[in-house]
Amino acid sequence: ADGSILPARPAAMGDHSEIVGIPRTASERMVKLAYEGKMKALADPGYAAPAAEKREEERLLKDAFATLSNPAKRG
Repeated sequence: ADGSILPARPAAMGDHSEIVGIPRTASERMVKLAYEGKMKALADPGYAAPAAEKREEERLLKDAFATLSNPAKRG
C-alpha cells in the first residue's frame, strides 16, 4: 500500500467513477460528495504523501469530476 487515496494505477484504468470511488450509476449529488470528500482527504495534513503525488491525485480527481459531472461526457 502506497498510502494513496486513489485506486492503484488510476490513469491506466480510465474509469472516472472508480477514481472518485463511486458506482457508475451514482447520482450527481453522490459524485459531488465523493469528489469533495477525496479532495478534503488530500488536503488533510495527516495525509503524508509527497507533494508531487498529491498534485497528481488532485489532477486525476478534478479530471474525473469534470467528466462525471457533465451528463454529455458521462455516457
